[in-house]
Amino acid sequence: MYIKFYMTPNPISITPDTLVPKVKKMFKENSFRHLPVVDSTGRVVGIITDRDIRSAYPSVVASPQEIKSELDRLSETPVAEIMASNVMTLKEDSTLDEVFMLLEHQRVGAYPVVDEDMKLKGMFSLRDLLQACAELLGLKERGTNLIPFKDDGSKDILYRISGLFLELDIPLYKLIRTTTKGHDIVYARVKNCDLGLVKKAAETADLIIVGPNLKG
Repeated sequence: MYIKFYMTPNPISITPDTLVPKVKKMFKENSFRHLPVVDSTGRVVGIITDRDIRSAYPSVVASPQEIKSELDRLSETPVAEIMASNVMTLKEDSTLDEVFMLLEHQRVGAYPVVDEDMKLKGMFSLRDLLQACAELLGLKERGTNLIPFKDDGSKDILYRISGLFLELDIPLYKLIRTTTKGHDIVYARVKNCDLGLVKKAAETADLIIVGPNLKG
């Protein structure tokens, strides 16, 4: 679960002397919301967001004179003056676990991915995280069922569930063991199958299928 497999490699970047209007145009013309700022050697020195840009521009309730004055000033303002320079970065071998831990303490929408010399290698965003989770959960795998089993706490629960599908000759793609709000569940992602047949076989194997449609 290394982020290098999910990040955006070789992202667009800007330099500290890039003028604010140009950055605003780049955000308008592209779908991203974060731009890494690098020096002449490619080292990450900051990050700028579309929110930073919006905040830098004058309020619509300002007077025409104030708006013109502020726009004139911004036309010559380098992004270095408004970017965040204290940047949290990731390495290519950082894991999704590390990203989740960071998100618990920081409200950051994207992280530059750097090498040992702080040179930019990629960007990892919340969107990338969602896509990674969807892939790990098998949400993109068509023609599959997600079947929830009650986790009875036994040491061989995963072995028993996988053995069940092996006996039924049903391809098993993923097993996910979770504990949510006091409910211990093992989710099995399998090829589309006869759920009634699976439930009957599960009862024989002392396995309980739970959920809104299949009550254990």
